[in-house]
Amino acid sequence: MDTPTGRILVVDDDEVIRKILKSFLESDYEVVCADNSIEGLRLAQFEPFDLILLDVQMPIFDGQDLSESLKENPATREIPIIFITALTSTEDQVKCFQAGASDFVSKPLIEEIVQARVKVHFELKQQRDYLHKLTTIDPLTGIANRQFFEKNLDREWRRCQRESQPLSMLAIDIDFFKRYNEHYGCSTGVECLVKITDLMNTILNRGGDFFARVSGDEFIALLPNTPIESLDLLAEKFRLTVESANVPHERSPISKNVTVSVGGATLVPDRQLKPSDLYALVEKQLDTAKAQGQNRYSLATQPSK
Repeated sequence: MDTPTGRILVVDDDEVIRKILKSFLESDYEVVCADNSIEGLRLAQFEPFDLILLDVQMPIFDGQDLSESLKENPATREIPIIFITALTSTEDQVKCFQAGASDFVSKPLIEEIVQARVKVHFELKQQRDYLHKLTTIDPLTGIANRQFFEKNLDREWRRCQRESQPLSMLAIDIDFFKRYNEHYGCSTGVECLVKITDLMNTILNRGGDFFARVSGDEFIALLPNTPIESLDLLAEKFRLTVESANVPHERSPISKNVTVSVGGATLVPDRQLKPSDLYALVEKQLDTAKAQGQNRYSLATQPSK
C-alpha cells in the first residue's frame, strides 16, 4: 500500500459512517476520526489536516456551528470542509456553503463520489499551500518574508489592541555583512545567512512568536504578549547566541566572528498608534545600537515625541 499523501479529519457522531468513510479513504490518506464537534474542533486546532469531512446534523454543537468556528480561526480557516449530509433541499445546501463548506456529499455514501470529491479538494488545497509558500516564504532562509511579516504584524496589532496586551518586536541586523560578502563571496554569504537564521530560529519557541527576514541581512521577531522585561532577555539571547556560534568574520572591525545588533520595543496597541509606529520605533533602536558600536542591543517602550 502506498504511503498516505495527506491527513483527513472525519467528524461524525455515527460510528458506522465514520468506519465507512475511513474504509473509503485510508488507502490514500491518513484518516483521523472524532465522534463529536467538540473533539473535532480540538483536533483541528492542534493537529495539521488537509481536509475535514463533517456531518451536518450532530447533537448540541452541529456541523454548521463547527464549520463557522473553524472559519473564524486563522489557524484552521484554510482547511477545506466537505459536509456529509442527508439534507437535499436548496435552502439546506446554501446554509452549508454559508457556513464555510467547500462542497458536500449526500447520504447514502457512494465510494467513488466520496473519493473523487476528496481528491479534488485535497489537490486544490495543495495548490493553494504551494502558492502561499511562494508568496510568503523567503526562498533563501525558509522563514517568513517581509510581505508575510507585515500581514502578521497588522493581525497581531489588532488582537493585542482588543485584549490590551503588549506587543513586542526585535529587529536583528548582521554587523558588517557587506564586508563579509566582499571578503568571503556571495555563496559563503548565503551559507552565513542560513546559519544565523537557524541559530536565531531556535530561540523562539512559543506558538505565537513570529520570525521573518525583511531585507538582505535584517530579521524581525514579532512577540505578542511579551513585556519589556522578557524582551530585554530575548534581545541579549539573540546577540549572545550569534556571537557564541564563532562564525569567522575576518573583515569585522569589532570581532573575529559574526555578530548582530538588535533593536527592540514594546507597546500596548491603542487607537492613537499604528503598527508602523512600533516598527519605526524598533528601527530607531536598531540604528541606536549600531551607532553605539554594534554587537549590542537597544530597547524602547515609548514612541519618540
